[in-house]
Amino acid sequence: MKNFKKVLALVLVLASLMGLATVAGATEYKDADKISADYTEAVKVLDLIETMQGYPNGEFKPTANITREEAAKLIAIFDNKDADISTYYTSINPFADEKGRWGESYVGYGYRAGIIAGMNATTFAPTANVTGTQFLKMALVTLGYDQEAEGFVGSAWAVNVLALAKRLDLVDGLADGWKPEKDLTREEAAQILLNTLKADTVEYAQEAKAFGQKHIKDNFTAEKDGAGNVIGYRFNGKLYLTVAGAVKTGKPLYNDFKLKVTTSFDAFERPYTKWTYDNDKDKTVEVMKSVKASYTTKFNACDLLADLGVKKNDNETEINIVNVYTNGAPANGSTLLGKKHHGTSKCGLENITHGAQGTLTQVFDMGKVDGIKTYRVCSIDTWLAKVGTVTKKTTARDEHLRSTGSVKFEEIYSWDGEGFLERYCAGPVDENRFANAGQCATLSGRDNLPTYDDPTGLAKGDYVLLTYSWKTKGQSVEGIQSVDVVEGKDGRLTGHINQLVDNDPTETRVDGEYIKDAVHFHEGYSLSKSNEFGTYKFFYDAYGNVIGMLEATDTDSWGVVDKAWMTFPEGDETLNAKIYNLDAKLSTGTVKKFNNVDAYLDATDAGDAASINDFAYYVAVQLKNLTNGESSKDFNNMYDKLLRVSTDSEGKFTLKASSKVRDLFANGQYSVRLTQGKPYVEYQLTQNAEYAQMQNIRMTADTKILVHKMDGTYVSFTGYKNLESLIAHGGQYVLDDDDNVEVLYLFNDVYMTDGSFLAYVGSHDIDRTEEKNDEVYYGLKVYVDGKEQILYISKEDKDIFGASRVKGFYEFQVTDVDGVTTAKVESGPRGSGFKEVEKNLYWSKTIHNMTSTWVEIREDDTSSKKLYTFADDCKFFYINSDQTKVEDDKVTVDDVITAYEFSKTADAIAKKTDEHQGKAYIDFNSKDEIVAFYIILMPTF
Repeated sequence: MKNFKKVLALVLVLASLMGLATVAGATEYKDADKISADYTEAVKVLDLIETMQGYPNGEFKPTANITREEAAKLIAIFDNKDADISTYYTSINPFADEKGRWGESYVGYGYRAGIIAGMNATTFAPTANVTGTQFLKMALVTLGYDQEAEGFVGSAWAVNVLALAKRLDLVDGLADGWKPEKDLTREEAAQILLNTLKADTVEYAQEAKAFGQKHIKDNFTAEKDGAGNVIGYRFNGKLYLTVAGAVKTGKPLYNDFKLKVTTSFDAFERPYTKWTYDNDKDKTVEVMKSVKASYTTKFNACDLLADLGVKKNDNETEINIVNVYTNGAPANGSTLLGKKHHGTSKCGLENITHGAQGTLTQVFDMGKVDGIKTYRVCSIDTWLAKVGTVTKKTTARDEHLRSTGSVKFEEIYSWDGEGFLERYCAGPVDENRFANAGQCATLSGRDNLPTYDDPTGLAKGDYVLLTYSWKTKGQSVEGIQSVDVVEGKDGRLTGHINQLVDNDPTETRVDGEYIKDAVHFHEGYSLSKSNEFGTYKFFYDAYGNVIGMLEATDTDSWGVVDKAWMTFPEGDETLNAKIYNLDAKLSTGTVKKFNNVDAYLDATDAGDAASINDFAYYVAVQLKNLTNGESSKDFNNMYDKLLRVSTDSEGKFTLKASSKVRDLFANGQYSVRLTQGKPYVEYQLTQNAEYAQMQNIRMTADTKILVHKMDGTYVSFTGYKNLESLIAHGGQYVLDDDDNVEVLYLFNDVYMTDGSFLAYVGSHDIDRTEEKNDEVYYGLKVYVDGKEQILYISKEDKDIFGASRVKGFYEFQVTDVDGVTTAKVESGPRGSGFKEVEKNLYWSKTIHNMTSTWVEIREDDTSSKKLYTFADDCKFFYINSDQTKVEDDKVTVDDVITAYEFSKTADAIAKKTDEHQGKAYIDFNSKDEIVAFYIILMPTF
C-alpha cells in the first residue's frame, strides 16, 4: 500500500503540478537530477548563452567546487560577451603554473583587467578553490564597479564586497545557511552569475569623481527603502549606488548578452520566468519561479513564517504575503498575512489557516515591493472523476483536421455527503477562509459538467485525477488543466476515524492501515459506511490520500465449461469439469460431490439454467445418466455459457449462472462481427430481412474477450484495440454499469478474418438500403463458409455488381465510412468488373475423379488433370443449381463420392459429371492441400 502511494504521488506531482522547466536548444546533463531545484534556472540560462557548461563526459557536477581557473574563465566571458578571447591574452599571462593550460588566456585577461591576482608574482594556483566572497568581487567588477574606488582591495575588501553584493541582491536565491567564506560550488556560482545578469551595469559620475570621494562622503544622504535598508546615496539630486560615485546605467547586464526576460503566470497564477536568446524562439528557457514553501495539508501562518525563515521571536522582519489564489482565482480576502510579522516571542497567528488535506499549496518569492519581501500563495485542488464519452481527434478525407477531440465526464466527485465541501468551497468570507465561493458547484451534478479537449490515452469508464482553473483575468483559461488516469486498488475497509474535516482530516483504515482522506474524498466522512466493512476499490491522490471509495468488486471470475463429466468414486456422485477463464487458461478439477443428484431434478424442470442458483446441480443433472464416453457431448443448455466461477482453498470450483449474461444469438441465426480497432460488437440476424440492419454494443479498452475457435481451442483478448477481426455465429456478453461490454464470449463457427474475407455471391440480391450522413448503402446477400449474411456495399460497387451479374467468390474488406460499417469489394471472379481474385480459390474446375483422400481436377479449357489431397480439416459445401445459394448440410467427402458414383467406370463418371455440371470452387492452404470444396449442382444427399 505504501509503495503504491509513493509511486503514484511521484508520477502525478511531477507530471501535472510542479511546473518543471522547459528548455529548447539547451544541454541535458546526465546528472541533471543532482542540480538543486533552486539553481535549475541559473544553470540552464548560463548554458543557453554558452557561458557555464558541463564536462566532456556530459555531467555538470553541480556540487563540485569551482576552481580559480574556472572562475577566471567565467568572468572573462561575462566581461567580453561574444568576443572569443580563448587565445588572445595568452602572451601577457605572467603565471608560470598557467603556461600551456586551457585557461591561460582567460587568466591573462583577468590579470590584465585587474579582476584577479595571483598567489604571488609567478603563481596563480589554477586548481585551488574560490570562495563565495572572491567570486562576488569578480562579479561586481564585471558590472562596472571600480576596485580601488569601492574598497575591494586592502584589509577590508571582503566586508565591502559582501555589503555591496547583498545590497544589489547578488546573493539572492542562494540556499539558507550559505557561507560566503566557504569554497563555492558550481551551482552556487551559476546562481551568482544569474543574479549578476539581472543587475544593472554602472558607470561613475564625472562630477563626483572631480569633487573627490572624501568630500562626497561628507555630503551624501543615505537612501533607504521601506524596510530601512540602504539602497543608495543622494548627492546633488542624483541617486548614487555607492559613495564612490557609481550610478545605474538603466541597462541590466543581460541586455549585453542578447537576452530577453519576461514573467508570465500559468492557469493557477504560479509565476514563470522565460529567457529568450537572440530573439530565437528555439533558444529559450522557461522555468517556474522557485517554490519557497510547499504544503499538501492545511497549515497556519506560524508554520508559513517559520518555513520562510522568520523565527518566532523575530519582531523586526516584515514580509508581505499577498495575491493568494485558489485554483487560479483570487481567494476570499486575497491577502493571507499582509505586512504582519510575529512581533512577540510567540507567534500568535495559529488561527490564520489555509490549504487542506490533498490540496497542493505553493509559496513563491516575488521579490521586494517598497523594500519588503513579498510572497504569492497558489493552491491547487485535486478531484476524482469518471470519464464518460470520449471523442477522438478526426480528420476529413483530405486530411484536414475535422475535430480536435473532447472528453465528457460522467461524474466529477465534488461532494462528500456530509456537508464539509459546502463549507470548504462556499463558506462564509472571513479572515480564516481562503477558498472561492461556488467553485465546487461548477463540478457538481451530471447535467452540465465541463469537458476536456485532449482525449489522448483516455477511454470511457476510466477514473482520473483532474485539476481545474477558475482563472479569468485577461485571456480566460478557465477549465480543466490536467487529467491523469488513476487505477483503483482493491482493499478491505476495516475502520474509520471521523473528524470534523475542516479542522482535522478523517482517516480510512484500509487493510489494517489508517490513511488520511483527501478533502475531496468521494464517499468519505459518511457515517453510514461505518458498519459496511468489506472489499472496496480505493483511489489515491498524488500525495497518498484516499480520494475515492467505490462499491466492493465481485471476487468471482468469469469462465466457461469446456467439458464436464461425472465420476462415482466410492459411490459419491462427483461432478468434474475443465474450465477456461477469460485469459484462455485451462483449469481442471472437482466441482461438487452430491449425496443425491436426483433430488434436485424438480428444480430443473423448467430447463432454465439462469434461474438455478447453483449451476453445478444443473450440469450434474444433464450428465447423471451418461456414460463417461458421452460426457463431453455438446449440450446447448450446458456448454458455451458464461458462468461465475470461484475456487475455494481446496481447489474446488463453484459454478453459478448469472442473470447479467445476455445472448448474441437467436436460434443460431445471428452472426457477430468484431473488427480490430473498432470499439463495438456488431451483430445482425442474417436470414430475415426484417432484422438485417446492423446492431452494435460498445466495448472499451478493458473489455475481456474469450473466443471458442472452430478447432476447439480458445483465444483471449483485452480491449478492442488488441483483438483480431472475426465473425462468429453465437455469443454471450455482460454489460458494466455504463452499458459497455465488460465480458464477451464468442463461439459457434468462429472465423478469424482480420477484416478481409471471401464470400460467395450468387443472385446479387440487393433488396435493402441504409442511409447515413447523406450517403446510401446497399445490402448485398452473400455466403461466408455456407452461412448467409448481408453486407452493406457502396453505390459504386453496387452498380458494378448490377452490370456484371457474375456469380462466384469475391474478396471483401470490412471498413468504416462515416459511421456505417461496410464491406468494400477488393476482388472478384474473372469478368466481374473487379480485380481478379488472388486467393487460392479457383474460379471453376471440373471433377474428374475422387477418393476419400484426393481429388483429380480437369481444367475447363484443357484436357490436363491434376491431383490434390484433402487437408484434415477440409470443409465441403454445395451450391444450388442456379448458383444463387450455398448450402451447408455437413457434406462429407463420402457423400460426394456416393452422389457422383465415382466407383463406376470412367465413362459413367464423365457422363454423371457432365449431367450435373460437376464444377467446383476450391481453396488451398500453403501446402496445396484442399481446405474448402464447393460443389455446383450436387444431388440431394
